[in-house]
Amino acid sequence: MEWKFLPYVSGMFENSTAATVAAECALEQGDARFRTMNSLIWEHQAAWKRAAQPAPVLRGLAGEAGVDVMRYDSCVAEGRRKQRVDAATLLAQQNGVRATPTFFVVGYPPLQGALPTEVFVQVLNMVYDEVTKSGGPR
Repeated sequence: MEWKFLPYVSGMFENSTAATVAAECALEQGDARFRTMNSLIWEHQAAWKRAAQPAPVLRGLAGEAGVDVMRYDSCVAEGRRKQRVDAATLLAQQNGVRATPTFFVVGYPPLQGALPTEVFVQVLNMVYDEVTKSGGPR
């Protein structure tokens, strides 16, 4: 089994690309920094969403999250993470992603939306049973 996390911007919020890049730049400094930054981004959503310039708001959150702000600034300025976010968003759109989270199981339609854990487990067990009985993905 292989898991891949790709950032996806649905366009629902103003400045959501900037917030996603900010989270990605925090991720470069470790999972713990990412989790803290991600929580702060959601907690302070109203501030960065309506900001004419979201960068200072997001930079402040990065500092609050314990992110090395100099490395963060370099990451944001470099643009590599924005390219990743843009490319992943395009890929998601091309593959019909309309909700987060979305999970792809090779050979099956995507599982979209915040499914209850029980439903998700049920679907994965069904796929597993089908694959093991047939000898591989369809």
